[in-house]
Amino acid sequence: APIGFNQYGSPFDTSPATYAPISLTNLSVNLGGVSILNASLSYTYENFLSQIITAESLTSADIGVATGLITQQWWEMNRVYFVDLARSDAADREMSRNLTVSFNNNTLIPIDIMIFTVYLDKVVLNIQTGQLTKN
Repeated sequence: APIGFNQYGSPFDTSPATYAPISLTNLSVNLGGVSILNASLSYTYENFLSQIITAESLTSADIGVATGLITQQWWEMNRVYFVDLARSDAADREMSRNLTVSFNNNTLIPIDIMIFTVYLDKVVLNIQTGQLTKN
């Protein structure tokens, strides 16, 4: 930060439990050298919806849009960016690949970015034997 004081160092800040309305432009995500997004995005609420709807249909998780927890007004004040990386075939998932995320910070303040990658796998638990089998 310009004055040597950042968000995480403030005793008055609830970070990382709170977000900020930081606008990222030219968002580009590459997985194994292949672009996940069709083009660099000026990410909007509609982009957010299209990404999480795919994730919600593949899993039983409810991220919060269907229940009304994440509205457009909430998203615009608490920008959370979500990109679904599950658009690959089974052979691609067996190899490790590099994840590259690039964007432009559309604000005049320095920001800290946290990127979470979540890997989901389906297994079956036999409750009699305790054995896990990959499905």
